[in-house]
Amino acid sequence: MNKKPSARDRILESADFLFTTRGYGNVGINEIISHSRSVKATFYYHFKSKELLCEEWLRMRHEKSVEHHQQWLTKNPFTADHLLQYFDTLTIDLKSSSLRGCPFTNTSTFINTSAPGVLKLIQSHKTFHREFFTTIAAKLSSSSRAEDLGNILFLLYSGAAIECQNAQSNELIETAKQAIQALLIPVLNEF
Repeated sequence: MNKKPSARDRILESADFLFTTRGYGNVGINEIISHSRSVKATFYYHFKSKELLCEEWLRMRHEKSVEHHQQWLTKNPFTADHLLQYFDTLTIDLKSSSLRGCPFTNTSTFINTSAPGVLKLIQSHKTFHREFFTTIAAKLSSSSRAEDLGNILFLLYSGAAIECQNAQSNELIETAKQAIQALLIPVLNEF
């Protein structure tokens, strides 16, 4: 028997859909309430503001991302082919989101220092992603430069994601993979 989603879950699901497809700054509370088939009192019972809803949405997204990334880190040994396959998942993710890109990056364009909780979650997620690539670099080499190499991988990945969103095309992911094959894999293999 399927359990009907709670009002809180419906509000979060609606926020996920609306914030992802239209952007945090383009969606109002009334639209979220309508989309979730809730009423204002229910919305405000669960979330005191749109900003607090956004924080919970980003936490939910981050937890899913951590789970996904942990699966990659369990590959032992982690190989250069795994790294290139990871970039292939960006193609899949961008296709499934109609090339909308990273919800954390997209949300950051709508907020400023007046939303410190949202900003902190965005920064924390990006730090997690950088550390993920540093861990991969360390798995691929015994280099003392793993942090530098991880930052380069992070920038290639993030840059490809943003420019694919801008161009509405996945072709720059292949360019990023070519850069890894030509520039980074030889460096990683030196150590």
